[in-house]
Amino acid sequence: MALNFNLHYSENFEEDLREIYTHITYNLQNPFAASEQVNRITLAAESLRVFPKMHRVRGKDRFGDELRIYPVDNYNILYSIDEINISRVLYGRRNIDALP
Repeated sequence: MALNFNLHYSENFEEDLREIYTHITYNLQNPFAASEQVNRITLAAESLRVFPKMHRVRGKDRFGDELRIYPVDNYNILYSIDEINISRVLYGRRNIDALP
């Protein structure tokens, strides 16, 4: 029997998705690829309902919970497990330590 966790998306995560979509659509001039990328990230995030501990621990979040990373193409979904709290999705080469 699969255990399904609840997912909570932060405002930062939703804003990150909008920025990814906008960047690929306008800067790379490929709206189809933008939609496909956002869909892959969203589907990957949804998969965390069933297998939240499948990805490596990156450290601790600001509440002291384990912060995990789920790589999806060139992006990393950052999340913690309490209920599944998805905090960000960032370009894979972005300096995570420099985030506010």
